[in-house]
Amino acid sequence: MVINEDSEAVKFAIVSLQFFEAARVLSAAQREKGRILFRPTLMVAGQGLEMLLKACWHLNALEPPKSGKEGHDIKSLRQPDICEPVRKHLIHNALLAVEEGRESGIYTGIPKNKNVPSLIEKCVLELGSLHASKNYPLRYPTSENINAPRTPFLVNALWKTADDLVRRPNDFELNHFKSFTINNLRIA
Repeated sequence: MVINEDSEAVKFAIVSLQFFEAARVLSAAQREKGRILFRPTLMVAGQGLEMLLKACWHLNALEPPKSGKEGHDIKSLRQPDICEPVRKHLIHNALLAVEEGRESGIYTGIPKNKNVPSLIEKCVLELGSLHASKNYPLRYPTSENINAPRTPFLVNALWKTADDLVRRPNDFELNHFKSFTINNLRIA
């Protein structure tokens, strides 16, 4: 299927990429400015992830929830089968982000490749919980005991996935993706 450049899917994908670009800038600035930028980075990344998932819904001819808790609930938005392409692309891009992190020498505690799929899943769920859970911990002052994902790894993997969606939306159509082998994405 040829994707119309004015489609809702493309519009949501572009907004998603914009949020992730901002999150990348904030994440990189944390090295100089410190944790003061941690919450804003996660806030922007959460909004980008919401838009990315909604783009996938639109791409697959479904109307995503747009308001209330349902409209912001990352966990629910990513559950339908139509978001399988996002999940698989995200694993692939998380592996790339880990490789880049190793090569840069900037980060410590870089996970082993075999741990990346479960780690990116955990990070996305943590971000989703922060993005739309009770008391909205990214928007309002909250307890310091809340788990939050490491931003460079998560933001880079999400940015790459949004970039893939903008550049090649057909790869995220469920019908196309089902015929696409896992080997094409280098997912072990």
